[in-house]
Amino acid sequence: MRNSSTTPLFSPVGWALTVGLAAITWVACLAPTGLHARELAMFAAPGALLWVGVGCAAHGAARQDISWRSAVRWLVLGATLLPPLFGLLVAVAGLERPTQVLAVFTLTAWVTLLIGGALGAFVALASRR
Repeated sequence: MRNSSTTPLFSPVGWALTVGLAAITWVACLAPTGLHARELAMFAAPGALLWVGVGCAAHGAARQDISWRSAVRWLVLGATLLPPLFGLLVAVAGLERPTQVLAVFTLTAWVTLLIGGALGAFVALASRR
């Protein structure tokens, strides 16, 4: 097992992919919605929390893979990648049916939970082989 205090949070390629994907999603979602970056930034906390939930659910069968470092990695990914997508969902839902924005958030949370559970089942089945 490697010493976690000296292990980088992401590899250089991982950082490049994260920054590139975040830039693409932020730019792609800002233009069609008309939202500003500061308005999308309010979705950073829900995005980080959902990504940590998905990560924990995906590694539920292999709990030795869950650590504070992996949780921080999931927080960074969720806080950078999900806010534009949440903003796009809210903008589209708000345009179509303003009264159903809360339903969109609730459905998104359930879908995220189901995806995490499915990933966890996949990891559990793969670890048994």
